[in-house]
Amino acid sequence: MKTDLESIARALERLAAAQQKGPWDYVQVIAVLLTLGVLIWYTVETYRLRKVAQDQTAATAQLLQEAQRQNEVSANLLQEAQRRNEMAVMPILAIAIESRPGGDKMQISLVNIGSGPAFNLSIDHIEWDNRKLQIEHESNVLRPAHSNELVFFFVERNSGSLLDAKTLSQWIRASRMPDPLDIVVRCNSVNSVAYAFMFKCTSHLGKLRITYEGSGSGQTFVNGHNLTPVR
Repeated sequence: MKTDLESIARALERLAAAQQKGPWDYVQVIAVLLTLGVLIWYTVETYRLRKVAQDQTAATAQLLQEAQRQNEVSANLLQEAQRRNEMAVMPILAIAIESRPGGDKMQISLVNIGSGPAFNLSIDHIEWDNRKLQIEHESNVLRPAHSNELVFFFVERNSGSLLDAKTLSQWIRASRMPDPLDIVVRCNSVNSVAYAFMFKCTSHLGKLRITYEGSGSGQTFVNGHNLTPVR
């Protein structure tokens, strides 16, 4: 009997303790549960958005890489097209020793053996020991497969002399001129690309020999020789 009374008393105490919780306690529990639910939802949404942003960033990086690759390919194709276009209109100059028409004398000629015309032709003056060699030509334009006779005019102090191929060879051999004698011819293509062609004159067995030494496209140095760029 005593045991039963004790069990009933404990049950009444638990019931009283449960009845002592007021409505605000339940509100606080519900509020905590709601806050916890909001935090869980926010965490899940933040992770999802970050994942989407990372995927978009990776996709954008791939697109940029592909665009850069395509730009590089396009640039290479454009450069190749420009190179081929320039080759199709590029002048190639040579200096040759030819017989004069209707005569036995030889003349020095500038010949365009390229596929395009040479514009703004010029030949560098050669100066040494207060002496000067001027090389004149007929025209500032030289069409393909055409030639211009070159006139060599030697100037020393107040006097001047015209030199033909034979005399030029003799003067080089006698050291009255630099040996070898370097000649630089400049021109522009129809695309306004500047070119420089270098030749070397020497005397060989009493005859003038002219050899091609190199060329460049708007460069300061052509085959190791210091050339002033065309302005």
